[in-house]
Amino acid sequence: MKEVRRVALVGIGGFSRYHYDRIKELELQEELKLCAVMIRAASMDRYRPMAEELKAGGVKVYTTYEAMLAGERGKVDLVVLPAGIGEHCEMSIAALEAGYHVLCEKPVAGTIEECNRMKDAQEKSGRLLAICFQSIYSPSIQRMKQVALGGELGALKSAKSLVLWQRADSYYRRAAWGGKLVYNGKTINDCPLMNATAHFLNNLLYVAGKSLHEAAQPVSIYGENYRVKEIESCDTQFLRAVTDNGVKLLFMTSHSTDVRVDPYAEYLFENGKIEWRQLGGAVIYRKIDGRYVEVERIEDGRANPFEFVYKGVCEAIRNGTVPAAMVQNSLQQVLCVEESFRSGPIVDVPGECVGATHVLRDDDCLKAGDINRYICGIHPLMERMFAEELSFYEAGCSWAVQSNTVNVENGALHPPAGPPEADASCGQTRMALT
Repeated sequence: MKEVRRVALVGIGGFSRYHYDRIKELELQEELKLCAVMIRAASMDRYRPMAEELKAGGVKVYTTYEAMLAGERGKVDLVVLPAGIGEHCEMSIAALEAGYHVLCEKPVAGTIEECNRMKDAQEKSGRLLAICFQSIYSPSIQRMKQVALGGELGALKSAKSLVLWQRADSYYRRAAWGGKLVYNGKTINDCPLMNATAHFLNNLLYVAGKSLHEAAQPVSIYGENYRVKEIESCDTQFLRAVTDNGVKLLFMTSHSTDVRVDPYAEYLFENGKIEWRQLGGAVIYRKIDGRYVEVERIEDGRANPFEFVYKGVCEAIRNGTVPAAMVQNSLQQVLCVEESFRSGPIVDVPGECVGATHVLRDDDCLKAGDINRYICGIHPLMERMFAEELSFYEAGCSWAVQSNTVNVENGALHPPAGPPEADASCGQTRMALT
């Protein structure tokens, strides 16, 4: 009979509640046992009924992280950290130094310097530092990694992904650090590439890596960053990266959209391609006589993707192996974000190109009564960008600004070339609230 892993969870509200629910589901499968939670003293009045329920069920409740680490040492295997970006580094290191394995929410941290500190602490501790990039653990991504390494379709040449997820004002009010570049004196660079859609950039880097537990290392990065929402950071981004093994990666995403397009990606190989969708898995095509012929489908099933994460981490702890997503192969995503902001400024999309609608009902991260501001024509624009592999500037958007290319190895900035023709279709007028 397999040994059940004992877990301590930081937080019980917000996204921590999502982890709590998954842990309780896995308790029924005898994978995990929740032994302790931390509820900050400032939040205790709000969560007191739940805290009492947890205590009655034998779960220890702490009001400080330090007390939890001290009190559960030798009793708990895994500390789960669904904390804010700015807390990932210090909290992970403290748990590793106290002898715990750690599952930290994505991204690894706010800066590459913090990521490297976490990596050093993990290697010194001999414990696991897993990162909660759940897509990496899925059957479809794991099969794609196998194809990329095994050469079934020849070498991977390029990969690209697109995500359009609406986010209204309440999304940025969910936490004090929402939409900020710096919070409490720490760089966090909260933006689509760093937060909600970070998974899908990370997928590209992971599949392009040279070995099973390796992500591709970017050697040059070009990024464009735009803003519609009333935030410090940006809500619409384009990234182009070239990796150390010559793979070209493109990622484009926006929260300022009136149309939801769930994540999809295309991986182009010498002798075939793979099409991937978050809601559907992967389809593998082999190139035969100049045309693509479907040869395999991989479905991820209906299991909650967090099950893949927790089961993968538990298996790694039991067997002394490494999880699919860990600090060493997840920090490249943070590097891309950091260099994207070096590549170009945050540019405000002019008001005449912005529309707005009232949100009529709760839906994912949209709340009834909110206002969703979006870039007019963003959906067909970004579909064209994906098809033609263009940035906003290269697509001729009148409001777009060309960035520099960053040479990651030596930190050099390469200035842009001349401008393309402006696309008048991007200069639509502001739409009235509907």
